[in-house]
Amino acid sequence: MEKTFLVFLLSILAFFFSSIPFGYVIAKLKGIDIRKYGSGNIGATNVTRVLGKKYGALVLFLDAIKGAIFVILGKFFSLNLFELTIIALFAILGHMFSPFLKGKGGKGIATALGTFIVISPITTLFAILDFILVFLLTKIVSLSSLSAALLF
Repeated sequence: MEKTFLVFLLSILAFFFSSIPFGYVIAKLKGIDIRKYGSGNIGATNVTRVLGKKYGALVLFLDAIKGAIFVILGKFFSLNLFELTIIALFAILGHMFSPFLKGKGGKGIATALGTFIVISPITTLFAILDFILVFLLTKIVSLSSLSAALLF
């Protein structure tokens, strides 16, 4: 299979698979439209706030995994860093602009985390440590996420 076509295929698949709004789905299974509570976001932080840590952790895990899957496949096919980054970008955009939610979605933090872990595990570890430090100092998840993303 030609590399260009493979990158295109994995990117499209990453976008659509990552557009599955796990936070929305899990909350809906509990009878809640997560978009109407807390911050209104479908991500792990708001799910934690509304449904508790167990459900928030599940959403974090699922959103990270959906970001990682197609980047892992790209690595399996020996794609280079640029090609893996394209696939990762499509996965993150799928989460942020979900066709299942009429083009709306989450911020993409957990999905980006999943892609980053695959692309650069050591750098991601430092970004996670930065997230933890900033969160312990400020108790603000969004600021911690921004700080970790900038460090990455």
